[in-house]
Amino acid sequence: MFSFQKLAVFAVILAVLWLGFRFVRNLERQQKERESVRRRKRKWFGLGPRTAGEVEMQSCPACRNWVAADGHCGRSDCPWPLDRHTSAS
Repeated sequence: MFSFQKLAVFAVILAVLWLGFRFVRNLERQQKERESVRRRKRKWFGLGPRTAGEVEMQSCPACRNWVAADGHCGRSDCPWPLDRHTSAS
């Protein structure tokens, strides 16, 4: 039959499960909020989503053109190292 001890243990088990689900729900909400803030910052600064073909660019101080971050503008006075993929051996 039902006893006070069995009901108390059942209540404790329900409370632990409820608190556990609440904790997990809070973690998920915080993660979604962090992702939302990250997306808003990227949108605000004009970065947009990253795609597979996207390349980081930097301004060359020698010719004032934009070149790939790991590239070279082709001028002899360019301070950036030659790109190993496009340089002639």
